[in-house]
Amino acid sequence: MRYRPYDNLRKILLDKTLNFWYNIMIKYNWEKILQTTNGDAGQVMLIIHMLTHNIAVPKNYNDPVYKYYGQSFEGYSYLKNPKRLLVERKNYSNSECAEYVAIASYRSYMEYQTSGDTTLQLINLPFLEEIFDNNRLLTMKNGVIHFKFEDAK
Repeated sequence: MRYRPYDNLRKILLDKTLNFWYNIMIKYNWEKILQTTNGDAGQVMLIIHMLTHNIAVPKNYNDPVYKYYGQSFEGYSYLKNPKRLLVERKNYSNSECAEYVAIASYRSYMEYQTSGDTTLQLINLPFLEEIFDNNRLLTMKNGVIHFKFEDAK
């Protein structure tokens, strides 16, 4: 019998119809991302891509990730299903995706651990709701903000 060292590792699979994903989670520091990128939505999504795919070392000097090499963006904010957001990103603008990440940063990770709830109460949001009224990735029902790719099962 051959020794197979990778038998106990979990595989990440994707259904052909993109309906089912194994949920992975990233934790990030929104304030540091916002300060580093100067609010540029494309650069915010590049950092989310970097955190999601665990890119620590850029391929070469011309790699767009190179300017963030050696910086840590880990924090207490979380995205439950960032790969789905990155795959579906082509259907939405960079600003919509960056707003999705920004508003998700106001959720409590402790509340998620205890209840499994990925929504955000409107009362916990420190700014006006006009920001997410035009965002197709966010919906509000009864004072609760639902995140499109986090509610997907």
